[in-house]
Amino acid sequence: MKLLNSILLFILLQTPSLLSAQNNSAQSYSGNSVADSITLELPGIIKSKVNDIVTIQYSDAENIPAKNIKCTLSKHFDSVVFGFKTTGWLDIADVQVITCEKGILKVKIISEKSDMTINDQKVDHFKPGNEVKLLWKEQNK
Repeated sequence: MKLLNSILLFILLQTPSLLSAQNNSAQSYSGNSVADSITLELPGIIKSKVNDIVTIQYSDAENIPAKNIKCTLSKHFDSVVFGFKTTGWLDIADVQVITCEKGILKVKIISEKSDMTINDQKVDHFKPGNEVKLLWKEQNK
């Protein structure tokens, strides 16, 4: 009974953080002793990749990264593992914004992340049509 009470207490204490982790907010805030910052995100779809340049189409015009800003590029995934559906975001690259015009964003890959192989073939995280999002930090005003 003591173990059950401990488990229930743990679940109750973690419920707010679990619920907030599922929030699809486009902004998150973090504070530290040096300066407060805000993490912004821009969802989009990969249109193409040529060498180390990725072209992304976006529709959200509220938060757009400035030219030359460094961002993290994440890819949305859906998979079934041992009969369980798993969804989430996978960081695939650190990138730098080159241009941003009329719903099209071009970024340069600084470093790729999440190298994976399936059947001895490298997984292409940058396929056209992949749902992605850019994440970057700005000073909180």
